[in-house]
Amino acid sequence: MLLKTFRSNSAINFIIVPIIGILLWANSLYQQTSYEFYQGETQAPLFKPFEMLLNWSELASQLVALGLLVVCAFLMMRLNARFSFIRIRTFLPTVIFLIITSGMPMLHHLLPVHFASLFLILSLSNIFAAFHDQTRVEYGFNAGLCLSLGALFYQSTIGFLPFIWIGLFTVRKNPQWRDFVAPILGALIPLIFTFSWAYLNDSTHELLESINQNFITHQQHIRGNLSLQIYMGYLIFLLIVGSAFMILRNFDEKKISSRKYFTVLFWMFVNSLLLIIAIPAASIEMFMLMAIPLGYLIANYFVFTRQRFWSGVLFYTLIALVIYMQFV
Repeated sequence: MLLKTFRSNSAINFIIVPIIGILLWANSLYQQTSYEFYQGETQAPLFKPFEMLLNWSELASQLVALGLLVVCAFLMMRLNARFSFIRIRTFLPTVIFLIITSGMPMLHHLLPVHFASLFLILSLSNIFAAFHDQTRVEYGFNAGLCLSLGALFYQSTIGFLPFIWIGLFTVRKNPQWRDFVAPILGALIPLIFTFSWAYLNDSTHELLESINQNFITHQQHIRGNLSLQIYMGYLIFLLIVGSAFMILRNFDEKKISSRKYFTVLFWMFVNSLLLIIAIPAASIEMFMLMAIPLGYLIANYFVFTRQRFWSGVLFYTLIALVIYMQFV
């Protein structure tokens, strides 16, 4: 039933996906609660202008955030359509991505990570593209460039650089030293321009202080929130179920490219989980980035499992948790 419900139809998707987003955000859009940023969180070079432009209206800020979320959803849909690692045309990964991110009301505000997620998906797209052209080095360069641009919005995004290396070394048959160097060079270009601009405007100290605050500020959103811990635990449980299903049932049936893509997605999830542990300032907003690989990995299970009853139970339990999270 899930498979039939979420079969891909590009014309209808442009209507359905925004509607799903609006329904999941309805309570937050109605209440318009404010979000308290920690010191330095809004000072990232590319996010600061947006925050200054939209701080007059909480509703306007939320609508922009929802718009960015929907754009991310469409980029995820395009990624699967382009590389076909889930062999059936479906927008279920997009729906699960929207459900996961909407399950945390704290993400229903315009945050730096909303912009960063766009660039992380573009970076992921370049990693996947490197499989089909084993000789071109610019895919690694572009992946590093997109990652660095995302870090100018949400600075913890730069912590995904190891993921780019792992991804390239996974999809390349014969990885070379250039696959290690190219992402670094791509990542350096936006950073060089940013520090040069700060130097010319005599704001280098403010930039360095902002970077420092965005890495060392301790956040307690996860540790002190039992409901959020349960929600996170359920998502990890779904990941384990989906991964076990893929390994035991249909991993060998997938073509080589799909196997490599799903391996890359798994390491992307692991990288995001490690960043939450390693970076004091990385907290609930990292779920936005974590939801990208989770959307594909969990959707693959729901699409191909033959246990329709249990897949329905797991899916609707996720929906129930999301609704519950809106009111706790």
